[in-house]
Amino acid sequence: MSDRWRMAKEARAAEVGYRCEICGRSDCRIIGHHLISRQKGSAYEVPELCEWRDEDCEREMHERYPGGNGERQKKRIQAYMAIRG
Repeated sequence: MSDRWRMAKEARAAEVGYRCEICGRSDCRIIGHHLISRQKGSAYEVPELCEWRDEDCEREMHERYPGGNGERQKKRIQAYMAIRG
């Protein structure tokens, strides 16, 4: 894990806390999920494109949405891209 990704995850946790952003649980292992694939460049290293998920929600999101992102996540990506141009 890069230091930049670690810093992005910590910044996101400061915004939302150490809880799953899908179901709200905090009594489990929480994973920092990339809303944009790591292969698409440095955009994955910013807090706005990190989402905290518990292991069950992470697995379910990847099963339900092959790209790993539902509509709410896609809106966050679009909003970030519109701001960043």
